[in-house]
Amino acid sequence: MSARKQSPEGPSEIAAPLRILHLEDSLPDAELVLITLQEAGFRCTSSRVDTRPGYVKALDEGGFDLILSDLAIPAFDGMSALALARQKCPQVPFIFVSGTLGEEAAIHSLLNGATDYVLKHRFSRLIPAVHRALTEARERRLRVDMQTQLSVASDRLRNLFENLDDVFISIHMIHRGLSQISPACERIFGWRAADFLQNPDLFMECVHEEDRKAAVDAIDGLTAGRAVRNECRIVARDKTVRWLEFQLKPVFDGKTMTRVDGALRDLTEQRTLERQLLRSQRLESIGTLASGIAHDLNNVLTPIMIGAQLLRDRTEDRRSINILETLEVSTTRGAELIRQITAFAYGIEEQRKPISLLHVFADIKQILEETLPRSISTHTEIPDTLWTVRGNSTQLHQLVLNLCVNARDAMPSGGALTVIARNVTVQQHREAESLELIPGPYVQLEVCDTGDGIAEETRKRIFEPFFTTKPGEQSSGLGLYTVKTIVRSHRGFIEVASVAGKGSIFTVYLPADVNEAAAPPSEAPDALPVGNGELVLLVDDEASVRDIVGATLEAYGYRVLTAANGAEGLKTFQERNGEIHLILSDMNMPVMDGDTMIRAIRKVNSGVSIIAASGLTNEHGVLRPGITDSRMSHLQKPFTARELLFAIKAASSG
Repeated sequence: MSARKQSPEGPSEIAAPLRILHLEDSLPDAELVLITLQEAGFRCTSSRVDTRPGYVKALDEGGFDLILSDLAIPAFDGMSALALARQKCPQVPFIFVSGTLGEEAAIHSLLNGATDYVLKHRFSRLIPAVHRALTEARERRLRVDMQTQLSVASDRLRNLFENLDDVFISIHMIHRGLSQISPACERIFGWRAADFLQNPDLFMECVHEEDRKAAVDAIDGLTAGRAVRNECRIVARDKTVRWLEFQLKPVFDGKTMTRVDGALRDLTEQRTLERQLLRSQRLESIGTLASGIAHDLNNVLTPIMIGAQLLRDRTEDRRSINILETLEVSTTRGAELIRQITAFAYGIEEQRKPISLLHVFADIKQILEETLPRSISTHTEIPDTLWTVRGNSTQLHQLVLNLCVNARDAMPSGGALTVIARNVTVQQHREAESLELIPGPYVQLEVCDTGDGIAEETRKRIFEPFFTTKPGEQSSGLGLYTVKTIVRSHRGFIEVASVAGKGSIFTVYLPADVNEAAAPPSEAPDALPVGNGELVLLVDDEASVRDIVGATLEAYGYRVLTAANGAEGLKTFQERNGEIHLILSDMNMPVMDGDTMIRAIRKVNSGVSIIAASGLTNEHGVLRPGITDSRMSHLQKPFTARELLFAIKAASSG
């Protein structure tokens, strides 16, 4: 057998040495094969074996790129070698190189996994056969690698498809139904993927009826070839309404849109957070507005409160006195409401004191009898032995009134409103509406109506700020929210029971002070103190306040200088420093505020007595650090003539 040099057809491209396992009992033939391959450009090494044990050992060690085998080996045969090779290393190409390989044996070898065969008397086929075998092996490895990568990628996509929170869909445009949907649909829709696939119309049925046409139009609009991104509402299986963002992309076969692929994202929580942020911003705006309104209302009520008291002290007509007392009570309640507004605006925690709810219920009963339509009957059950509660009387008054107004609105065609209060002792701990009911004594309040009742979905939201079921601007949506806020501030508890067509019951629990009595009625007031010609500097930007306060001081023995702002007040003080006995100043004024004026006056005269008047209490930062001392005091607006005169007396004696 003679070797002929072959022109390499690609072997030179092979960089790594070709490792060959050669089963051959003839050493010259084995050397000829190796030389032929090397002359053809293959960098190769060959391990020759000629026995079955040696062959099996070499296969077990592995690391070969090509197996060459003679057909007839003493005590061994090529077909057995082929079977072992296919068993132990099926990816390695196997070529028979033999001088005695008939046509039938050749076909049999190929059928059993041989890559090729070369006859020794036709040795020119060796190089092309080796080249083809190696190329096929390389391509086979590439296919396996690609299949492995595709399998990994497919597993990753399947994992994303099955586990992401977003829902992936595919809509068949011919049948107009879903052909594929990811399992996340059950979390959002409440329906399983199998439910959607069994009923292709189910998906569109879940779209809110008000948004259904827009969703269909969005899908039809995909024919232009552009992706669509929009939002819609869906009605889940449990009847809850959820917001979804959908992104859809058309898939075309030629010019025909065959399907639409898309993703759905649940925006419900995001919408809820956005709504809460908007509410927070609205409440912040209300707080800012409330602060300004409170300041103006303080200036409005102060002259009324002082004037009513002065007129009452100067008349003996009983009817006039009653009218003036009613005016005083109303302005006092207005002042309390202003303090609540101010507390809300500044986040102030109001002081609590023992209160008997009997007076609150008496006022509410009178209001209901005077304001409710005749179609609504009222009934109250308030025992005289009702325990006291520690709280704010104005807020509790507002709590009961808001619940009664809510009951009235639930009965537009008339009905019965019942208010019941009782002493109860709670034995078990309970939680609801982010409130906590701790075992102990409580005053329980029930406000019952015979209206249409409250739907379950509505009941879940009735305590949200700005939520209302009334159309247009008929309600601010703050009534029940205010109720819950007051209940929470009093460390109480509220629950709602409602039956469709039969009405609703709001039950409030307020912690009771069993052993503490409400404050007794005030005794006859002391006579109003009078001055002795002392000069008082009155600084306030409101002309009506300056007029009524100045007239009151003059009526009770004081001389008065007035100024409309801090700058005027400072100038007047510098001019009359030695004469001025006391300064009464508002703190919120234009040009120069009270704080700045007081600091400047302190540099001129550190010993003059100063009363700071403000809608806030002294504990809430009216007197800022640096100006507080023993000669400083505070008077909360709006104030009465009595409060004014006693404050001046205390400051003068201090």
